Amino acid sequence: MRWTRRLEETTGLDGVVDAIEPSIQAAFGNGARGELLRGEWLGHALHPILTDLVVGPWVSASVLDLVRTLTAEMNAAVLMISHNLGVIRSMCDRVGVMYAGRVVEEGRSAEVFESPRHPYTAALLQSLPRKGARKADRPLATIPGSLPQLGAELPTCVYVDRCPIATERCRSEVPPVVALDGGRYTRCHHPDQVAGIHVAAAPVTARAERTGGDALALTSVSKTFRSGGHTVPALVKVDLELRDGETLGLVGESGSGKSTLARTILGIESSDPGSRIELDH
Repeated sequence: MRWTRRLEETTGLDGVVDAIEPSIQAAFGNGARGELLRGEWLGHALHPILTDLVVGPWVSASVLDLVRTLTAEMNAAVLMISHNLGVIRSMCDRVGVMYAGRVVEEGRSAEVFESPRHPYTAALLQSLPRKGARKADRPLATIPGSLPQLGAELPTCVYVDRCPIATERCRSEVPPVVALDGGRYTRCHHPDQVAGIHVAAAPVTARAERTGGDALALTSVSKTFRSGGHTVPALVKVDLELRDGETLGLVGESGSGKSTLARTILGIESSDPGSRIELDH
């Protein structure tokens, strides 16, 4: 179909639809692939695009632009599943927030992001890094506790053990679906108290002084993969050093070489001739 051809053209990956077929079947069962490619979903005249399968290894601005274009051209119904809240906010008309298998809040994206009405949504948004804010000035907030264990009996409110405004009522009564303006809803006994939630920030760790010896030193580390007579340079003359007591972060897009560098340092991948890796054991 048209959207699958456009997807392959945009990503430059021939056979991408076949590659994501296991994910389609895992999510929707056998036969779902045919329904998707015909643009059918439970007999409705929709063109569903399941972008959990797109917003993954091939995520890029061009793919997101393609989704926008196809949504307009085909009047597509799009279900976008992603950890990337920035993408969700920019792409989606509505957003549903899930916790422990339940949708705890749903509404128009702008309203949910600007004025959350469930404690988990509020805590999640407060945990996001802020552009231009240094961690020394505004440390990241963290949500205490953890998700319920898989298979464990869920409490009446799935978020009660981590919620700062939980009361005994939350432990004894299942939260109702509270209808809000604009078709929005939340599952909470105390939605009017959510605005007062402030998640505690993680303590700021003092910056390490570079006084120790080198724990790791890389000099001109390269890694070239070869396949079918072609060469693909994954790492090109990487130089870096890491000293005792210091934390070094490596960031970059998918495919930029981060994992290959880690595997090369660990010896899982062999580096090219001329590379030098020194580890202080």
